[in-house]
Amino acid sequence: MMGNRERDAKVCKQLSFLGDELPVFLASWEGSAVIFLSIFMALFLPADVLSRGGPLSDFVGWMSGVFPLIEGYGRLSKYPEVTKAYFSIMLAVSPILIRHFVKERMQYMKGRIEMRKNNHSKFLRTGFLLNLFCIVVFYLWIFKNDGFYYSVMPVVDGRFSLAIYGLVYAGGAIWFLVSTPVSEVLIFLEGKPEIIRG
Repeated sequence: MMGNRERDAKVCKQLSFLGDELPVFLASWEGSAVIFLSIFMALFLPADVLSRGGPLSDFVGWMSGVFPLIEGYGRLSKYPEVTKAYFSIMLAVSPILIRHFVKERMQYMKGRIEMRKNNHSKFLRTGFLLNLFCIVVFYLWIFKNDGFYYSVMPVVDGRFSLAIYGLVYAGGAIWFLVSTPVSEVLIFLEGKPEIIRG
């Protein structure tokens, strides 16, 4: 019978990838570039950046017509023009994070082949529900979000909070979710469906 120490060690080993995620993300060129751009825009864009007109103002207007969350967060923010410009640019740029998230997700999935083989039906059910959940959350967040945020992550409270939490709301979290179904599609295209099916 497995003791508590052995059981804890097994659980820690299975979840060890979580502790490596942030350093790996920061070390990637995608993560570094997006984080630098995020902090730079949040802290240094002029408060009247859109009132000055020009291509950026036109771009933000177009993006706001596609993504209602831009106007939603701008309306709630203490710096509405900065926030709208920030969200517009980050929603256009942050999809490059999919490359990093998908690569890491595929490595994680390939490392769990044996576990999937031993729990075939469980992983099929879980995978289907997880993919469905990701699609629904993606749709609601991108196209139905009118400025939702957690009070513990007050993205609209000012420039500093936008620099810290902005990336989470402006694509970071949603592209992380999207990486799960994208990873499974790519694995099938590689001709290795056994990684998913078990």
